[in-house]
Amino acid sequence: MGGETYRRYTNWLINLGFEITNNINKAHLILFCGGEDVHPKIYRHTNVASHSNITRDIIEENVFNVAQTLNIPCIGICRGAQLLCALSGGQLVQHMFHPVYHNIILKKTNVTLYVNSTHHQMQYPYDMDKKDYEVIAIAEYKSQFYTFGEELDEKNGSNDKVEKIVKIMQNGPPEIVFYANTNSLAIQFHPEDMILHHPAVHFVQMLTKNLVEDKQNITKEI
Repeated sequence: MGGETYRRYTNWLINLGFEITNNINKAHLILFCGGEDVHPKIYRHTNVASHSNITRDIIEENVFNVAQTLNIPCIGICRGAQLLCALSGGQLVQHMFHPVYHNIILKKTNVTLYVNSTHHQMQYPYDMDKKDYEVIAIAEYKSQFYTFGEELDEKNGSNDKVEKIVKIMQNGPPEIVFYANTNSLAIQFHPEDMILHHPAVHFVQMLTKNLVEDKQNITKEI
């Protein structure tokens, strides 16, 4: 999702054989790109540290809803990952810190990959039903702080910020998450800014290929 400015986000997908289309009825995959913070109203939190473009949020939420209706899988990079988290029923950490480069750890294999980082917000899926998401990779580095807004209701989980931070410390800061309930793959780092033969790029390429091929377990053959 995005205009000419966002085409750079597609280089690692074109390398897989994908072609760009602006016609959602012809799409096999919807890509949501980076940019401004997702407005907290989408995940029913007060705004304490978000700088948002509400118009963009509305447009992209509508595109997401069409994708769900048409059963088209979605993928998100950075802000796009956070948007998919929020639209899949998760919440966001509104402020935290990562170094510009850091390691991520693949949960299934414990393999470490070195990636870039340009975000101050983060996916928080840990109050969702466990069948609805899979954390595929976590950040090795943990922020010294995690800032949440106040929940406007508690239908999405506990309003206890300490409990949320404990879950992050226990389970790890999510970097790659598959949301099974919406068939969405959320990637926090920027594969488009990395060399194509980088192991992290290859990994998310394989995840994306499995996602489009509608495999029940997108990490099974990786």
